[in-house]
Amino acid sequence: MAVTADGQVLVGEPARRQAAANPEGTATAFKRTKGQRLEIRLRDRGFTPEQLSAFLLRKIKRHAETFLGEPVERAVVTP
Repeated sequence: MAVTADGQVLVGEPARRQAAANPEGTATAFKRTKGQRLEIRLRDRGFTPEQLSAFLLRKIKRHAETFLGEPVERAVVTP
């Protein structure tokens, strides 16, 4: 998960590719901090671990809907 200098939110491979050039705007391994009262700063924006996870889940949902050709209404998420 990353936030670029112009405020664009990147998730997945695009975020990973730019991590070295944008370390202050990139978050990794935040799943371990879910449930803690913690704010992760990406550039000048603050996010909770749950918000960052939501970005990832939305991307996965969109990708699955594109692949399946139909809306995804339910899913099971495991640790």
